[in-house]
Amino acid sequence: MNTHNIITVTCPSCSHEFPLSGAVLGSVREGVRKELSAEVLKREQSLESKLQELRTKEELIRKQALDLEVEVTKKLNIRLKEVEARARQQWRGRWPVRRSKPILPIGVS
Repeated sequence: MNTHNIITVTCPSCSHEFPLSGAVLGSVREGVRKELSAEVLKREQSLESKLQELRTKEELIRKQALDLEVEVTKKLNIRLKEVEARARQQWRGRWPVRRSKPILPIGVS
């Protein structure tokens, strides 16, 4: 018999070693497996919940960025029109109105 495969339990009171039977070991293993499986499932569900929360936040941020871009574009267009209008007014105030016919020196027709 191979003594390396025998698992024993030591009594804390008398220090006597007792071999664990396959049935007891199987029961312990099954209990540990169930506990670990439950813990893994709990962690997976928690991670999935956090992932979904992050996806929702990401979508909200994406929408806010798009809304901000639209708002900035509108304001820039308004500002550009104001600057163009002001530039036209300044140009008209500094330069004489253009005539359809060129002004020729006196005596030249």
